[in-house]
Amino acid sequence: MIQKILENKVISIVILLIFHFLFRFLLLSINAFPFNSDEAIVGLMAKHILDGENFLYFYGQSYMGSLDAYLVALGFLLFGEQVWVIRLIQLILYGLVIIFSYLFVNISFQNKKIAFVSSLFLVFPAVNVVLYTTVSLGGYGEAMLLGVVSFYVAAFIVKGIEIYKKINHVYLGILGFLLGIGLFVNPISLTMIIPAIVFVAWKIVKSNKSKKKIFVQFLFLLIFFLLGSALFWYSLILTNGLSVIREIGGSAVAVESESYFQLIKSHAISLILFGPTVILGLRPPWGVNLIGIVFIPFVILYWIFTIYLLGKEKYKFKDAPIFVALTGVIILVAGGFIFTSFGIDPSGRYFLPIVFPLSVFFGYAFIKLNNKVIYALGIITLVFHLYGAWKSGTEEPYMTTQFYSPAQVDHSRINELQKFLIHEEEYYGFSNYWISYPLAFVSDEKIISIPKLPYHQDLRFTERDNRISKYNEILEMGSSYFYITSNNPKLDDLLVRAFQENYIDYLQKQIDDYHVFYNLSKKITPEELGITNEFN
Repeated sequence: MIQKILENKVISIVILLIFHFLFRFLLLSINAFPFNSDEAIVGLMAKHILDGENFLYFYGQSYMGSLDAYLVALGFLLFGEQVWVIRLIQLILYGLVIIFSYLFVNISFQNKKIAFVSSLFLVFPAVNVVLYTTVSLGGYGEAMLLGVVSFYVAAFIVKGIEIYKKINHVYLGILGFLLGIGLFVNPISLTMIIPAIVFVAWKIVKSNKSKKKIFVQFLFLLIFFLLGSALFWYSLILTNGLSVIREIGGSAVAVESESYFQLIKSHAISLILFGPTVILGLRPPWGVNLIGIVFIPFVILYWIFTIYLLGKEKYKFKDAPIFVALTGVIILVAGGFIFTSFGIDPSGRYFLPIVFPLSVFFGYAFIKLNNKVIYALGIITLVFHLYGAWKSGTEEPYMTTQFYSPAQVDHSRINELQKFLIHEEEYYGFSNYWISYPLAFVSDEKIISIPKLPYHQDLRFTERDNRISKYNEILEMGSSYFYITSNNPKLDDLLVRAFQENYIDYLQKQIDDYHVFYNLSKKITPEELGITNEFN
């Protein structure tokens, strides 16, 4: 019975999708994923798109195209402007990743069992992947999809060369177009698309003796790349300028002051210390605590044993080019982490593409090696992934996107905060980045607060937190301002002292993490309070 199901492509894909949506809906039903400000930015952009606005990039950025916000806007149009709709879009995108991964593996190895098992690994992945394919940070789901579709298209091209001895120019054009779109939507997709293109290029050069034909085919690929990346070039040349290039290299998060050599060294150390543990699901991306210590030796043993057996067989030579291309994904992800400023963030989002080659390795080893130890350890690994997701989703801080604890604001009572402010007729004010935008989204922008207050305990602050410029204009309409802080006693003391020095009366309200200063006797900004110099 199971044999027949696995041999039926349509039934296998349907089963995989049922498992995928049931698993994620179960986690969503227990509120495993806290709502965060980055996700609120996506939702607010989607709302503004429905109001008639248009965007190239996300608010406050010159990279990562706004495709995700447009897809969420479509979801809002169909189902309403709710947080769960943002997550639904991500689940659909990842569902497509599962489908195209299945199709890629089936075409590449002509084996539906490998395709099913490798896709099952994607259905029940490590907690890092569960988090970043459910919660939107803008473009990561699309990046994964573009990358997997690129490998799928590459497999079609390679099979065409092997079987029919000719290039399918339609697929070649699609591959170039995907590279262009990926550059615009989220450059992390290039860590998957480039190895797929190199795989195809190698096959083209190897199978064609005519340099003229090779040149024409690469020119065809280039033309469609330029078409796909048209918005990127428009932004680079006509609107955002060189900031596009700088931000692709990580300038937005470049806070390290050491030399470039020292930067590379520290990133390499961070990769070694934090990378494998989050990639394999041994720790959550928001912390350093290990998950399921009993499972960990078996999971590590599984991957060591699998890599050893696959390497021992060179496995098998006809499949070696595919394995090289997939390994290329891992190499590019590691290189991007080490050599760009993104290496400052070991939380896990930048390792997301690695789940794709791991899934293929997993399915291939499980079926092809025909080894009882691999079977047992492989099943334990999948069970461990399920355990890790459930444990993380039921224990504080739950599945958060924030590695930095001051940014882990508990929004479970944000509706109570909203109702309190409306009751007190407090609609405008100041807060920090992790409160302002979730509050704006949940209140349907009835409550607007500018993130001009720091969330760092040492009062460090960046103007980049103030990402929606039109909110600054809206705020001026307010007859009074509130101030909201979160878990920051030093900032609270500073505000109290500033209010006293400016002879301002006020009331206070504590709602879990939210510390609200309201009913101020005078409308006053942080600059007028004289406290902004403390943030620099």
